[in-house]
Amino acid sequence: MAKSPKKEIAPLDGVGDGSRHVLVMAEEARRMGDWEEAARGYREYLAQKSDPSVMNNLGAVLLAQSRFAEAEQVLAQAYNRTADPDIGANLAVAYWFQGKKEAACLLVFSLQENSLAAGALESLGPMRFQCRRDR
Repeated sequence: MAKSPKKEIAPLDGVGDGSRHVLVMAEEARRMGDWEEAARGYREYLAQKSDPSVMNNLGAVLLAQSRFAEAEQVLAQAYNRTADPDIGANLAVAYWFQGKKEAACLLVFSLQENSLAAGALESLGPMRFQCRRDR
């Protein structure tokens, strides 16, 4: 009896199957709350392909681990490559929890000027209002 051929999964933006598998495993680890495994997977993926959205996911995982300085570094790199409001919001959180309130608020104010940033701003909750109050 002939074996049926394996169904191939299309690579993500030219990334090979091995990298795709690493990314899928990192996403699953993040969903399960396994921050260390998620961070390891994201770093492994990023060693092969620089992707701001994956950098944002790594930054979010680092924030969840209270590794704010590391998160700031990763998120700042991602935000410099693409001014995505979600990345900006996560970067503002990294600043805030390191006591860099002025930098956080400046970023929040710049996001408020972006009509596409409503969802990202909503995720900032009370920090957004604290910035406004301290102005």
